Order: sequence, then structure tokens, then C-alpha cells
Amino acid sequence: MSEPIYVPALPARWSALTAYELLTPDVRTRVAPLWTVPPRVGGSRTLGTRPFHPLDPDPSALACHLRTALRRLVAVQSGLPAWVDTFHAEDEPWHLVTEFRHGLAGTPLRPVTGVERDVRQQTASAEAARASGNGLGVRVLLHALPDERMRDEVGGLLERIGFAHCPVDLLLDLGGVDNEHRPAEKWALRALGLLGPLHHWRTIAVLAGSFPRTFPEGYGAPLAEAQRFDWDLWHMLVDGPERPRARVTYGDYGADHTGGADRPGTAGGGSPWGVVRYTTDRTFLLGRVPTQGPDHADAIRALVREIVEAEDFRGAEFSEGERWLSSCAGGSGSAGAGTPAVWLRAGHVQHMAQVVRGLRRHSCPTVLARRNRLPGITLGSVAGTVLTNTGLDSFLDGAPEHRDPAFARAAEAVLGLLALRGADRATGVPEPTPGLVRQLLVEDLPTFVYAPPDELAAYPAVLGALAARFDGGRRERIAVVVAESAPDFERAMNDPGNLTWHRWYASLLRTVGADLADPEDVRRRLAALDGAPLPDGVRRAHLMGRTALADVLLAEALTRAYVRDAETPPPAGPLLTDHAVATGIGRLAGALLDRWTAAGLAEQLAGPYARFAPGPEAFPHLVLADALLDEHLDYYGDPAAPVPPPPAIEAGPVEEDADALIAAVEELAEEEFEPYGGEAPHLLYAVYQRGCSADSVARKAAEYEDWSVDPALEDLPVPVPDAAPDTYTTPPVPELVRLLGTAELNEADRARLEGPARDLAVVLDRLAATGLVFRAGDAFGLTPRGAGVVRYLLGVRGVAAPDAAEAVAWTAPDVIAAAGGWSTSVAARVLADWLHARADTADAWSQLLAALGTVHAGTAEAAATRGLFAVLDTAGAPPEALRGALRDPVIGAYALEALRKRGEPADPIQVRTSARALHVLDALPAKKGPLESRRAAFDTAAAAWPGGSAALVRAMAAADRHETERVLRPLGIALP
Repeated sequence: MSEPIYVPALPARWSALTAYELLTPDVRTRVAPLWTVPPRVGGSRTLGTRPFHPLDPDPSALACHLRTALRRLVAVQSGLPAWVDTFHAEDEPWHLVTEFRHGLAGTPLRPVTGVERDVRQQTASAEAARASGNGLGVRVLLHALPDERMRDEVGGLLERIGFAHCPVDLLLDLGGVDNEHRPAEKWALRALGLLGPLHHWRTIAVLAGSFPRTFPEGYGAPLAEAQRFDWDLWHMLVDGPERPRARVTYGDYGADHTGGADRPGTAGGGSPWGVVRYTTDRTFLLGRVPTQGPDHADAIRALVREIVEAEDFRGAEFSEGERWLSSCAGGSGSAGAGTPAVWLRAGHVQHMAQVVRGLRRHSCPTVLARRNRLPGITLGSVAGTVLTNTGLDSFLDGAPEHRDPAFARAAEAVLGLLALRGADRATGVPEPTPGLVRQLLVEDLPTFVYAPPDELAAYPAVLGALAARFDGGRRERIAVVVAESAPDFERAMNDPGNLTWHRWYASLLRTVGADLADPEDVRRRLAALDGAPLPDGVRRAHLMGRTALADVLLAEALTRAYVRDAETPPPAGPLLTDHAVATGIGRLAGALLDRWTAAGLAEQLAGPYARFAPGPEAFPHLVLADALLDEHLDYYGDPAAPVPPPPAIEAGPVEEDADALIAAVEELAEEEFEPYGGEAPHLLYAVYQRGCSADSVARKAAEYEDWSVDPALEDLPVPVPDAAPDTYTTPPVPELVRLLGTAELNEADRARLEGPARDLAVVLDRLAATGLVFRAGDAFGLTPRGAGVVRYLLGVRGVAAPDAAEAVAWTAPDVIAAAGGWSTSVAARVLADWLHARADTADAWSQLLAALGTVHAGTAEAAATRGLFAVLDTAGAPPEALRGALRDPVIGAYALEALRKRGEPADPIQVRTSARALHVLDALPAKKGPLESRRAAFDTAAAAWPGGSAALVRAMAAADRHETERVLRPLGIALP
């Protein structure tokens, strides 16, 4: 694809990430962000300055922080390229190799390195770039006039990473340029002169930031102005008499100052003071606003109105940033007035859209003049065939059977999508390749096209007929791919998870007998579909998200196709005419969807029936869903890892409840609720992850205050009183000892915890005002209705969140695998429910016991899995199931012990050596207690083992080497 015209350096925070997602497709395709992952903990840092020692105390948590950030960036980019700078997550460079290998493989992200980075980081970046083929960026931070020493350092870095044999980008970062007297232009020209000849750079970007770090005192109008010196600098570079010969791409720091990514936190980031902002051609308009107080919303709206009424305001239709500003200016009350993170998001959106417009205007009037005719608004109508020169007519003329209506519809979609994806049309029709055919069948058709089940076979048939027109074995190769992909194609076309609004309503219209080729019939019958139930397991948010993604993908494909044909005109002629593009990419995409789903449907869903297909603005609670997804990834690292099912869920208006919950969460992010207001998403997730059992306010406050809490007691159930006073009071000392596991606590400690616990109770009480959370004395949790809302929010972001009925329907291996990641009390409840659902039969018990030994076998999780035997109520197990488990190589000794406790006969001869060794291993104190007592426990067990300690160690290692090493290595015992 074409390289970007704009490189904004943005922090990987909610405000910037969602701002990028809100850009229109024609803007997004020209923007390639330089994402910087913020630190996880600690104070503010300086980019490029390596600490003398690691600043993050928890390397595992840091690795998880980086992993989560990379996953979020991959999702946000949706296949478009971007750079990712992990400098603030490089305290321990050893973990970068693994995180880069798994986090960047198969993604559009390009790692960033630099001369000040650890050699291990440089090598890991190069290896990741080589594996992905996407290349990498070299970020050069300029703090002074560059010299030959800097050139030699960069040259040395290029030699070290040369083994990657991949494209390399030069990201020249001048940092803050906040006055016109700083010699930034001289520095940049000197750097380009020194570094330009070192390498054949794919992209050369010059970045600088001029958004101010400080703001004039006082609230209210008039608006302050700050000069965009970074914009002036770039123009002096590319238009000045000493302009470099190489193409220099413009870069800045968006609508934030250069330190936006240098401090930890996940609440949105940005400037430390509340500010609304707007970007004009040469300046920033700034309005400082209060973030709290009885009249703060009025003050915010007054300042926003100043922006909206300013001469340079571009109108509400220019971007989502202007739309939000206009809505805020015309609103009333606190709702919709925003928070610092929301103001920053709006600022980033309008700023990036304005910069792209300015760069397009600056570009030379040849090919780029055609690009400038890619508006995001509708200027006319699209008539006739949308895509031209696909060879459709000649293809359909090839044989009489090709005129079958179903075959013709399939041919139009297949040829059109292949051409959009860049298939060679030199022979007059798109030439299929195995890669394009696979993408067409399992990605593009299930995303854009509706076809009834009886017409699905036409699409592989079209591909076969198309391949037959080419020589050189093309027909056979395509036939193999089609045959291999056919099951996935049918599954994807029928998968409710792939539905968009257009595909869903097209299927409903066909069900009620509509003529999908007749726009009038479609319009007439659409009204009868109001309130039609969705397929099982599908939410409106799913359809909205899938539709939004499809819109972006189709608009990007159209944009790329138009630019591709403009840069290299194909012999077959352009796929999109200038006249068609002048109507707007959005209108073109809608016309294609009409031809691929139902005629006139796109216009109806965008107009009179827009309520049938709500967009992102109807789902403000998805911001909270994203936060809960981040919490889940921090905890489990995988959205497919299931959270426990709540014991009870009460049905309610889940979307309205979720909107109420996000309103409370956003309110709690205000300064008046510090220090715990920003923890609301974590509190909601944490209590759900407990299986919705009540937690303790005091225990949670103690954790936040870094008190010592016994990990074994973190999931200890908390009694919920029938009645409790509204005012929060810390539990008495004996109860605190029970909750925290610290025997030395006294009244002074209780008094010290009182303040933090009260602050946390205030946050919980605000959440409880929604009716979705409760607090009764020291206990808090989710109400059954609240549990349903959190489950919904997790589900819309793809987190496995079963209810009780789904969990008991799992197979034995699945329920055991899931229970291994849950607390003991939750695992006991769910496993008991699973057995009860099968009437506690011997067969059910046998399945469950067998799974304890096979799930996660040979991994580090095997010990925790077989440890689930202890949560089973074996007193009520059928004796034949336990006797049958005696021969199990993993849990045979556990079964023997259970039978003996019940006083029932059992044959110990049947228990295998491996099972006995594991039973001894699991009984050792592991890493708890003094080293001497742990060694003594092993020696005692070894003395009773046939053959002594050496034989016991061999048996343990053969049965579970991971756990044996974990337990015995600290004792100085070597494994064979």
C-alpha cells in the first residue's frame, strides 16, 4: 500500500486509540501513527533516557502490560501499518523477544529501536521485523545540533540490525518545538544530511510537537492561542531553499504535548489540567476548564461554544471531533460535557483530520490531485455498475450457464472483490491467486455479501470457471484452495458472529419474501422488521461493531484501489471512475453493499430506518467494555480464557443499564473521587472474576495501600449483612485479621486503614446508585442484574463469559480447564453444579476424575489442575468411580485416600508409582515456610519411599517435571 503522508506520535492510551478509530477511512489510510506504550507504574519518565536500574518492580506484570498494549494496537490498526515504540516497557529487555515474536507476528505493527536502546532490544526489534516482513523504525531523538558522532552511532545500529534484511524507516524526532527561535530547522537539515545517505530509507518522517505544556492562569473566555511551530518547521523544511532531496513525511504529537506518553496510567492520559482544544491552519485554540464544582459543566460548554463559534471552526460534519464539540456546545447539564480524556480524544480526532487535509492541499497536482477527490461526504448519486473494467460481461458471456441469476450475482461479487484486492486485470478479468481466493472465501464474502444457503455453491463455481481461463496449472491450484476453504467458507457465511446490519436485514427480507433486487419492495417490507429478534448469542453491539469494521475495510479497499490505479494506470482501465469517486467513498461503499445484499438497503438504514442499525454513538458503554477487556487480558492474557459464571443473573434492559454504569464510571474518573475513582472498571471486573461473591472494602483498600494480604485469603468469602448503616465503618480488628491474614494488626492499624477504606466506599456507593452494585457494611459486590450487565460487556468484546447453564453443558475436560483458573470456592461450586446436572452418576464422576489427569498434562499448570481434586465433595462420590480412578497415573493416590477416609475397601496395589509420587509431591510445602522445615518434610517423605530420595526424585520428575523443579530446586535438590 502507499506510504502515509502523516505520522502522529501518540500514546497508546484510550483517548488516542479511540480517536484514531473514529477517523474516516479516507483519513485513516493516510495516517500511520507512531504509538508509544506508556510506563506501567512509577512517576514520569523521559523518552530516550535509560534508567540505571529497572523502574518497574514486577517484570511479569510489565510483560503482561506490553502484551496487552500490543493486542490493543493490533485491533485498533485493523490491518493498517503503524510503528510501536516500547521504550517505557523495556526495563527488562529479556522479555521483548517473546512479546515481539508473539505480539507482532502477522500484524501491521513495526517495532521501533534507537541508538540509546539496549542491544537486546535492538536485536529483538530486528528479529521481529524480519519475521513479519513489515520492517522497523529507527527513532532518532534530537536534543542538540547533530554531528558525525551521531551519524556513526546510527550507522553502527544499522549494521547490527542489518541481518533482518527488511525495510527501515527513519523517524527523526525533534521533541518540543514551542518557540520560533529554537534552531529546529537547522538541526533537522543537518540530521537529514548526515543520516539520509546511510541507508535507503523506506520512510523519512520528521516529528516535532508544539502543543504547550503550560496554560495561562484563569478559566473562561477568551480562548488562548498557541502557534503550531511544528507545522511551520515542516513547511520550512520541504519548501525552503535547502529542502532535502528525499521525501520528508510530516509528523507531530497530535493535539497533546510531547510528554503525553511518559507517565503511567490508563485513564486516558493527556495534559494534567482540563483543557478543550481545537486546531486551526496555524494555531491551537485552547480553553482551560474546571473538572469539578457545581457549575463546571456550564463553564465547559461556554468555552466549547467559543470554539464552535470561532471563524476557523470547520463545521460539525468535518470529523467526529467537530461533531462532539458541536454536541457539547448545544447541550445542557453535566451529561455530555466530557472529561479530560474525552476532550483529548475529540482534540486528537479533529487535529488528525485537519492535518491530513492540510497535507493534501500542499501536495503536488498530479496523482495526489486525484487523491484529493476522495471526499468522505456525499456529493451526488451512484448509478449503474459501481466497479468498472472487472471483465464481468465477457466472463458471463463465456457459457450459457453463466447467465443463471445466482451465478451472475456471485460472479459480480467475486470479480469485484478480487479486483478491489489488487488482482491483476491484464487479461481483462481479475487473475485469482491462492492467497486472494482464500481471503475472498473466508474473509471478504462473509463480511460484505449476503447469499442464501441454496446459492452458496455458486461462489466456488465462479472461482473454478474463472481459474479455467488461465494456463500454467492455475486451475488446479485454485481448485485445491477452493476445496480446502469450502468448509470454512460455508461455516463463515452461516456464522451469526459474522453478521452485519446489512447482511442480517437482507436475510430477514428474504425470509419474508422480499425481492432483494427491487429497492421499492425492500423499502416497503423493511418496516415490518422492526424489533425482529437477533440470533441466539448475538447482541446489537456485535452487529454494530462488525458493521463498523466492514465499513472501514470496504472504504479502505476502495480508497487503495483508486490510488493504486492513479499511480499505475492498468491496461484494462480504472476500476473506479473519477465521476464515481466524486460522489464520495461512503456512497460508493453503500452502492456496493446494495448490490451484494439488498437493493436500496444501505440508503434506508442510513436514512428513514437508521434506528434499525444504530452506530457507535448508540453504545457509549463500549468504552467500559474495552476497559473490562483490558482487565481480563491483564489477568488471564487471553480473551478465550473463561471467567467464572455468576450463580445468578437477573435479566434487565442490559444496554440501558450498561449506559448507566459507564456514566457512573466516567463521573468517578473526575478528580473529586481520587484516589480510587479511576479503579471502577477494575473493581467491577475483580468482583465478577470472583464468581460474583462479595468482597471486602477493607481488604481491597488494604491491597491498594500495599498492605500485606495473604494470597490464600484474597478469595475468602465475605458475609453480607441483612442490614447495615449507610456510613462506612472499618471492621473490628479480629475481622481484619481474618480478612488479611496478618495476626499483628491492632487498633492503630485499623485507624490507619479507615481513611482509604472510606474513600473506596464512596466510589462503591456511586456505583451502587445504579442498582447494579451493592455495598452492605464492609461487603460489596454485583447485584444479579449487575452481573448480567458485566457479563454482557465482557461478551461484546469477545471474552468468554458463560452463564451457569453454559458451564454445566461443557465437557469434563473443558470445565476442568476453566476451573483451574478460578478461585477454590468458585471452582467447587461450578464443578458440583456440573456433577449435579448429570445426577452425580458414576459415569459423570469418572469423566471428571479422568480429566484431572489429562488436562494441561506435561505443562506448568498440571499441578493446579490435579489440585482440583481437593475441591470435589468426594464424600458423596459413587464408590465405583473412585475405585475406577485407582489405576489413573495421576490421581490414583488421591482416589485411594478418599476411599480410605470413607472407610471403604480399596486395593492400594492398583495405584501406580507415578500417582503415589505426585501425591507426595503435592503434599510438600512448596515455597511456603522456612527452608529448613521444607527440606525436613522432603527428607521424611523420602525416608518412607522405596529406594530413598533418589528414587523419589526420579519418580516425581518423570510424573511432573515442572512442579518437581519448582518445589525441589529451592531445596538444592538436582533433578535427573
